[in-house]
Amino acid sequence: MILRNNNKVKTLFITVVLLVVAACGGSASGGGDLIPTAEPPGPPVSNIPGALAPEAIPAVKYIDGKFVEDSMPADIWDNTTRIAKSDYTIAYNNGWAAIDFTVKITENLKEAAAASGVTIVGFCDMEFSPEKAITCAEQSVTLNPDFVIHSNFQGGLSGDQSMEIFDAAGVPVAVIDVWHPNSIFFGADNYAAGVMGGKDAGKYAADNWGCEDVHILLGENPPEGEAADLRMVGFRDGVRVYCGIPDANVHRINLDGTADQAITATTDWLTANPDATYVLCGTIDDERASGMARALKQAGREGGCVGQGADLPGTSLIHEGTIEETKYISTVAYYPEKYGEFLVNIAIDVIEGRPVPQEVHMAHMIIDRSNVDEFYPQG
Repeated sequence: MILRNNNKVKTLFITVVLLVVAACGGSASGGGDLIPTAEPPGPPVSNIPGALAPEAIPAVKYIDGKFVEDSMPADIWDNTTRIAKSDYTIAYNNGWAAIDFTVKITENLKEAAAASGVTIVGFCDMEFSPEKAITCAEQSVTLNPDFVIHSNFQGGLSGDQSMEIFDAAGVPVAVIDVWHPNSIFFGADNYAAGVMGGKDAGKYAADNWGCEDVHILLGENPPEGEAADLRMVGFRDGVRVYCGIPDANVHRINLDGTADQAITATTDWLTANPDATYVLCGTIDDERASGMARALKQAGREGGCVGQGADLPGTSLIHEGTIEETKYISTVAYYPEKYGEFLVNIAIDVIEGRPVPQEVHMAHMIIDRSNVDEFYPQG
């Protein structure tokens, strides 16, 4: 597949991941070649919806209002562009239109729809609000769509209610990054992405601090669900590949969805923990990770953060200066600029009665100062 950025064509293999990606982006720290102390144990539970182990992902068809298992092996699905047999209508409920991540999804969704001959309608903005997610679900079914893309990042609070609306209307649904019942999950390979970021952070800590007195600070948001939380579990396990961090040095704080709140919450934690010499931060996205990094910088503390998503808040910090200057080590690419292609293909297959995997996961890679200009240039 080809990834286009600022009219530059870069060859990048973005596959449907039905295996765990465990590659380490070691270029961020710039240190010597370290030998990992241990490999991550893998997801603590392999049957978490939205984070199924590759061998546990079934192929499904939408029959009489339900996704039911099909005999086709899920791992033979591919993302070749489909040309729809008819001008299908796909309703799109946007998770949070104000952030860079969903802007990229929306733009690519429009491009993919035009290429495949389908129409996107609705564009309801859920604004990272569980109440608005339900409102958008109600509005979208009034459009009588053939399919709905429901990007509800607050699925832990409103996923069941949203799906009751879609199920009653008999419309198939794909969700993005947060699992909902009776839907196709599309998005991150959460544990693998967390491990990848954690390895980069752990190598930086080993190279620069010798793993001495390192604390892991994880910014969580329970409403985003158990699968999304695996990004932080994976981050912890990835750090431990290089540094044997004890459980007593792993901490969690609650972050809602903004950089400003992340700055406040992280600052409060740093104030309450003045003896935490070196702090490695991991969280759910770049918005919050950038806030955690700014809190470290403002407090004059030693540490570094790794983001998730390769969104503008994260890539901007990478462009802005060194790790020491920004407290930002790297970010893990999710490629929201490619999400639309996958989602339109999934929608067409479901509408036309072909089997699709119950879960489709993206591949990931580290974006740091060695490659940010190639994949996410400024301007």
